[in-house]
Amino acid sequence: MSNKLTSLLQLIKDGKVIGLRNFKNLNIDFALDQRDDDPFDSDWVSANKSIGEKFTQVSLSQDSKDLIDEIREAAFKLTSKAVGVNEISEYVCDDFELIAKSIVVSSDNLWVAAMLKAYLDGFFPTGKLQPSSYTVNELINT
Repeated sequence: MSNKLTSLLQLIKDGKVIGLRNFKNLNIDFALDQRDDDPFDSDWVSANKSIGEKFTQVSLSQDSKDLIDEIREAAFKLTSKAVGVNEISEYVCDDFELIAKSIVVSSDNLWVAAMLKAYLDGFFPTGKLQPSSYTVNELINT
């Protein structure tokens, strides 16, 4: 598990998952509205609740807790640098915390995987995401 978290952190730091490419030509106001509306908002809340319930049952080492904090921080900083809009940076930070928790609980939630796939493909996830055919853990390996 910590290897996957470390891999995710490295993908972020290397700019392979978050960078200017995710926000190029993005209408920020429209994107934020799409994230606050359904289906994205209800899908995100549902995934967060499901994974969060499992996450509270897991006993984590301090190293794993620190890695999740580093993932959140790296996601926030890279997004702030790319866009300079704190609201988007906060969303991305929360997205990557959810992705990290998904790794911790070995979730097979395909919606969370679709969100990660959108980032990997150079997009800022909004609106209706098409479920991925891969899990988050499988996407981290690719």
